[in-house]
Amino acid sequence: MNKMMRLMVMLAAITAVTLCMPNWTTAAPVVDQQNLVDTSGSSWDYVELRQLTQNSFDQYAQTFTAGIGGMLSRVDVEAYHAAATGVPMRVEIWESTAGGLPDPSAPLASWSISDLNSSMIPGSFVSHDLGSEAFAVLPGEVYAIVFSPAIGSFISVVRGRLLVSGISDTYSGGSAFYRTIDSGCNGLTGFASGPADYGFRTFVDVQGVPEPTTMLLLSLGLIGLAGVRRKMRK
Repeated sequence: MNKMMRLMVMLAAITAVTLCMPNWTTAAPVVDQQNLVDTSGSSWDYVELRQLTQNSFDQYAQTFTAGIGGMLSRVDVEAYHAAATGVPMRVEIWESTAGGLPDPSAPLASWSISDLNSSMIPGSFVSHDLGSEAFAVLPGEVYAIVFSPAIGSFISVVRGRLLVSGISDTYSGGSAFYRTIDSGCNGLTGFASGPADYGFRTFVDVQGVPEPTTMLLLSLGLIGLAGVRRKMRK
């Protein structure tokens, strides 16, 4: 192989590696699924769900269907706190059962909404980056966002955030559910369908997993560089 040919092969290989690297390492989270509850009108246009601390507790859930593949990296929920709330609300993401119900035996991520990162405005979004708990999703997979009261006492006062839902079903990719739990967050009843969907947004990092084309381009580039190196040694 003459010098000119080696130079051309090396340039082509370097170009291939350079072109594919941004597609492999650059993250670009995009909104995948969402249900935006309109709270601009009167309070009759939306519903505020309070979680009470009593002898039994309500647990709410919203299922959603992933539309694109990648890493689920952020979740926003329409929730806010009132002056009477004393402890955070627990938010989790679960897998779903074959029947499309939230599956308590398959938790994937969890966090808390406290007074410090939510506002007094009905329908305001509280965002959470999943960080190390981000996980891969595929189109068509169904997951559940689950809201549980952080149980601190048995005093009958509001002990969680106020969730916002619409007055009718507004999200076609999933359903709202609720069930009764005890102080240990054990299900006393099965999940039943809720009256309306809760406000939420999910974000998927579409470049969290290298695309097949990107991997092919990278492989060809590395093979080309390796071949040139061997020729130059000879």
